[in-house]
Amino acid sequence: MSVDSITFRSVLAQWPSGVGVVTTVIDGRPHGMTASSFSSVSLNPPLVSVCLGIHLPSHALVKRAGVFAISFLGKGQAGIGQRFAGMHPEVTDRFAGLDWAHAETGCPFLANATAWLDCRVVHAYPGGDHTIFVGEVLAASTPRIGAPLLFHSSAWSQLADPLPERIDIAIGGRLSLLRANTLAAAGFTVRATPDPMISDAFRAGGEEAILAELDQLLCAGHTTVTLVEEADATPVQVRAVLADATVRARRAALRVRLRPQGGLGLVNAMVAMKSGVTGFDTTLSGRSGALRTRDLVFLARQLGVSCPRLPANKPEE
Repeated sequence: MSVDSITFRSVLAQWPSGVGVVTTVIDGRPHGMTASSFSSVSLNPPLVSVCLGIHLPSHALVKRAGVFAISFLGKGQAGIGQRFAGMHPEVTDRFAGLDWAHAETGCPFLANATAWLDCRVVHAYPGGDHTIFVGEVLAASTPRIGAPLLFHSSAWSQLADPLPERIDIAIGGRLSLLRANTLAAAGFTVRATPDPMISDAFRAGGEEAILAELDQLLCAGHTTVTLVEEADATPVQVRAVLADATVRARRAALRVRLRPQGGLGLVNAMVAMKSGVTGFDTTLSGRSGALRTRDLVFLARQLGVSCPRLPANKPEE
């Protein structure tokens, strides 16, 4: 007995997937649609697949052209996905106003996608009301590494933000150096200045420049980078930078030095934790433009995040 279509759809809706724009070109004219039914098939040779409904215009176009490209969308690009899904009927030219590039097949791909693949169709298998197009990857790139756009339960979303199990807290300032042995024994890192660091890393409108500087430091081989808040930043600004920075850092350690801001700094610290940051630079007093160690420890404990405990009778700077 077959499952009914409503139940089947509701079950599939619980499976989260990435979102891509599949494009092809016929007689020099581009065509495209949003698709989430993408999968890798083989590493050697490099093969991927996309499943297209046989009722869709793009199905006939990809079949005729024999080539396609797919652009992976990142957070903040839901509007592009919705446009190519036909959710904005007022848009007469889906390609207008976007930055496109071309590779070997001539199919357009988004220049600011998180990644793209340029493919030649090598197989087309029937799959019920869809066709499974298998493409040989002729060219590929990751022009903008960042957090992905997801599709789940018929909604566009981003990755969930779980809190880390543990954070590392570094303490700077004069007294921390004087009490280095005691603090180190308690599990804290003691250091005078972070190295390397990105100054004013959460300034409004500076995300692209900050991420470019981070890329340079990572390419230079640095395994730890500290992002320093100099001007007061909002949680939205902190999130805007860290959502992509933590993805780009990948195996490198990304740390932050946040300002107290009369309590808002703790909100920013929680945003940083939920963005994937596990390293924080503090001072014992909070007077040097950084969060006070005691306050961050308190926040972590309240959130159920493990961290070192301050020794008793801690002097203030």
